[in-house]
Amino acid sequence: MNDIENYGNRYHVLQSFPMPQLASSREIRILLPASYYESDVSYPVLYMHDGQNLFDKSVSFGPHVWDIPEAVDAFFPNSQYDGVIIVGIDNASSHGKFSRMDEYSPWPRNTSFPLPGWDPDVDYSGGKGALYVDFIVNTLKNYIDSNFRTLPDRNNTAIAGSSMGAYISLFAAILRLDVFFKSWRFFAGTMVQ
Repeated sequence: MNDIENYGNRYHVLQSFPMPQLASSREIRILLPASYYESDVSYPVLYMHDGQNLFDKSVSFGPHVWDIPEAVDAFFPNSQYDGVIIVGIDNASSHGKFSRMDEYSPWPRNTSFPLPGWDPDVDYSGGKGALYVDFIVNTLKNYIDSNFRTLPDRNNTAIAGSSMGAYISLFAAILRLDVFFKSWRFFAGTMVQ
């Protein structure tokens, strides 16, 4: 399923959400569990990178959406929870082809080793990963926990991504063991927990 209209009032988009740590803003896409409006239950939260790829093909920067709601349901088939709040953070691709590399890379790129297809005259040097993680933990998570019924503790907070999103997920999980219980990383059709 990749038609956001099927999600109804469960799907929310926060436009131009401020990222003070990076002097930027981004769209944040939130999908609430199917039972969210039917009870007063609180839910775990899964933060995901490349948010425009999660639910809606019309805004995906690739040819497909990831069908994340279905994938999450598969990971929690016998869960004690009745769903998970999915928070997708759009990547910085709208700020330039390689801008997401800046935020998803914790360390600066070594310019001594040029990569194929990379323009040496464009600054996409990386090294902003810690600031990006700080944004998630100290700005976005605070907002989500204050405005939605979440289980805000470490045991109910996960982070996930694909490719460079996987890289920054691993970095975030190591850097902030106090915040993230699980980190899911997807690489070329495989998943690592």
